[in-house]
Amino acid sequence: MYRTALPQLNGEVFLSDSGLETDLVFNKGFDLPEFASFVLVDDARGTAALEAYFRRHVDIAVQHGCGVILERRRGGPAGTGVRGSDTRRRNCPG
Repeated sequence: MYRTALPQLNGEVFLSDSGLETDLVFNKGFDLPEFASFVLVDDARGTAALEAYFRRHVDIAVQHGCGVILERRRGGPAGTGVRGSDTRRRNCPG
């Protein structure tokens, strides 16, 4: 029932994520093993970068009077759900 009552289904404009890992690697200079952003929660610089990324999206949505959809990563390389080497052995919910 809740899936049919999502606010983004009522015809309003919403801003969505714009490529977290791509931004962090190519614009912010982070090295993300297997393009996995969850490794950034292990230190203050990474956590600050994640917060700034999502804050920018919220600020843009507020500035333009629209909603914002922020999704969480689901583990595995670039959120594929596939488990593999070092980064994939971590206990990452999703």
